[in-house]
Amino acid sequence: MTENLIESIHQNPSGIKSVKINIQDRDYEVTYQLERRIHIKISPAQHLIEKPDFFEITKLPFASIIFRSPQYSLRGKKTALSENLLSNQYTRALLYFPNSKIVCCNNQISYSAEIKKKNSDQLEIIIKYFSSLLATL
Repeated sequence: MTENLIESIHQNPSGIKSVKINIQDRDYEVTYQLERRIHIKISPAQHLIEKPDFFEITKLPFASIIFRSPQYSLRGKKTALSENLLSNQYTRALLYFPNSKIVCCNNQISYSAEIKKKNSDQLEIIIKYFSSLLATL
Protein backbone atom coordinates (compact mmCIF):
# COMPACT_ATOMS: atom_id res chain seq x y z
CA MET A 1 0.00 0.00 0.00
CA THR A 2 2.65 2.54 1.01
CA GLU A 3 4.90 1.64 -1.94
CA ASN A 4 2.28 2.95 -4.39
CA LEU A 5 1.83 6.06 -2.31
CA ILE A 6 5.57 6.75 -2.08
CA GLU A 7 5.85 6.33 -5.85
CA SER A 8 2.99 8.79 -6.43
CA ILE A 9 4.62 11.27 -4.01
CA HIS A 10 7.79 11.26 -6.10
CA GLN A 11 5.79 11.76 -9.32
CA ASN A 12 3.34 14.47 -8.13
CA PRO A 13 4.68 17.73 -6.69
CA SER A 14 1.53 18.58 -4.70
CA GLY A 15 -1.96 17.41 -3.88
CA ILE A 16 -4.01 15.53 -1.31
CA LYS A 17 -4.33 11.75 -1.14
CA SER A 18 -6.61 9.81 1.15
CA VAL A 19 -6.44 6.07 1.84
CA LYS A 20 -8.64 3.92 4.10
CA ILE A 21 -6.90 1.24 6.16
CA ASN A 22 -8.04 -1.24 8.78
CA ILE A 23 -6.14 -1.26 12.10
CA GLN A 24 -7.28 -3.43 15.01
CA ASP A 25 -10.67 -4.11 13.35
CA ARG A 26 -11.41 -0.39 13.01
CA ASP A 27 -11.47 1.71 9.88
CA TYR A 28 -9.00 4.59 9.76
CA GLU A 29 -8.48 7.23 7.13
CA VAL A 30 -4.89 8.21 6.29
CA THR A 31 -4.65 11.61 4.60
CA TYR A 32 -1.46 12.84 2.94
CA GLN A 33 -1.15 16.48 1.93
CA LEU A 34 1.76 17.02 -0.42
CA GLU A 35 3.42 20.42 -0.42
CA ARG A 36 7.04 21.20 0.35
CA ARG A 37 6.63 18.69 3.14
CA ILE A 38 4.27 15.78 3.58
CA HIS A 39 1.57 16.33 6.20
CA ILE A 40 0.20 12.99 7.37
CA LYS A 41 -2.96 12.54 9.44
CA ILE A 42 -4.38 9.24 10.69
CA SER A 43 -7.91 9.55 12.03
CA PRO A 44 -10.94 7.31 12.60
CA ALA A 45 -13.14 6.95 9.52
CA GLN A 46 -16.39 7.45 11.44
CA HIS A 47 -16.69 10.22 14.00
CA LEU A 48 -19.02 9.89 16.96
CA ILE A 49 -21.12 12.88 17.96
CA GLU A 50 -21.20 12.80 21.72
CA LYS A 51 -20.15 14.89 24.67
CA PRO A 52 -16.56 15.71 23.74
CA ASP A 53 -13.88 14.14 25.92
CA PHE A 54 -10.74 15.68 24.43
CA PHE A 55 -7.01 15.69 25.07
CA GLU A 56 -3.89 16.31 22.99
CA ILE A 57 -0.30 15.14 23.53
CA THR A 58 2.63 16.98 21.93
CA LYS A 59 6.38 17.03 22.42
CA LEU A 60 7.92 20.17 23.95
CA PRO A 61 11.04 20.75 21.82
CA PHE A 62 12.57 23.57 23.85
CA ALA A 63 12.14 21.81 27.20
CA SER A 64 13.55 18.61 25.68
CA ILE A 65 16.74 20.47 24.75
CA ILE A 66 17.13 21.96 28.23
CA PHE A 67 16.43 18.79 30.21
CA ARG A 68 18.12 16.50 27.62
CA SER A 69 15.24 14.08 27.71
CA PRO A 70 11.88 14.16 25.92
CA GLN A 71 9.27 16.32 27.61
CA TYR A 72 5.59 16.05 26.66
CA SER A 73 2.62 18.35 27.00
CA LEU A 74 -0.87 17.10 27.82
CA ARG A 75 -3.57 19.59 26.90
CA GLY A 76 -7.10 18.73 27.95
CA LYS A 77 -8.67 16.26 30.32
CA LYS A 78 -6.41 13.77 32.11
CA THR A 79 -7.84 10.25 31.82
CA ALA A 80 -6.66 6.65 32.11
CA LEU A 81 -6.22 6.58 28.33
CA SER A 82 -3.98 9.66 28.40
CA GLU A 83 -1.85 8.06 31.14
CA ASN A 84 -1.52 4.88 29.05
CA LEU A 85 -0.52 6.93 26.03
CA LEU A 86 2.08 8.93 27.95
CA SER A 87 3.71 5.77 29.28
CA ASN A 88 3.64 3.90 25.95
CA GLN A 89 6.88 3.45 24.01
CA TYR A 90 5.15 3.92 20.63
CA THR A 91 3.87 7.34 21.70
CA ARG A 92 7.46 8.47 22.13
CA ALA A 93 8.38 6.99 18.75
CA LEU A 94 5.46 8.75 17.01
CA LEU A 95 6.12 12.09 18.71
CA TYR A 96 9.72 11.96 17.45
CA PHE A 97 8.54 13.18 14.03
CA PRO A 98 8.34 16.98 13.47
CA ASN A 99 5.08 18.80 14.28
CA SER A 100 3.51 15.59 15.54
CA LYS A 101 0.62 15.31 17.94
CA ILE A 102 -1.74 12.65 19.22
CA VAL A 103 -5.33 13.74 19.71
CA CYS A 104 -8.06 11.76 21.45
CA CYS A 105 -11.69 12.75 21.17
CA ASN A 106 -14.40 10.40 22.52
CA ASN A 107 -11.83 7.60 22.99
CA GLN A 108 -10.89 7.72 19.30
CA ILE A 109 -7.20 8.36 18.74
CA SER A 110 -5.87 10.31 15.76
CA TYR A 111 -2.31 11.26 14.88
CA SER A 112 -0.76 13.94 12.69
CA ALA A 113 2.84 14.72 11.74
CA GLU A 114 4.96 16.36 9.07
CA ILE A 115 7.92 14.85 7.21
CA LYS A 116 10.12 15.95 4.34
CA LYS A 117 9.44 14.56 0.87
CA LYS A 118 12.90 13.01 0.69
CA ASN A 119 12.00 11.01 3.83
CA SER A 120 8.75 9.66 2.35
CA ASP A 121 9.83 6.09 3.13
CA GLN A 122 9.07 6.89 6.79
CA LEU A 123 5.32 6.82 6.02
CA GLU A 124 5.30 3.07 6.39
CA ILE A 125 7.12 3.35 9.73
CA ILE A 126 4.55 5.86 11.00
CA ILE A 127 1.65 3.56 10.11
CA LYS A 128 3.37 0.57 11.77
CA TYR A 129 4.02 2.60 14.94
CA PHE A 130 0.41 3.80 15.01
CA SER A 131 -1.01 0.29 14.62
CA SER A 132 1.40 -0.99 17.32
CA LEU A 133 0.29 1.84 19.60
CA LEU A 134 -3.35 0.84 19.20
CA ALA A 135 -2.49 -2.81 19.78
CA THR A 136 -0.74 -2.07 23.10
CA LEU A 137 -3.48 0.09 24.62
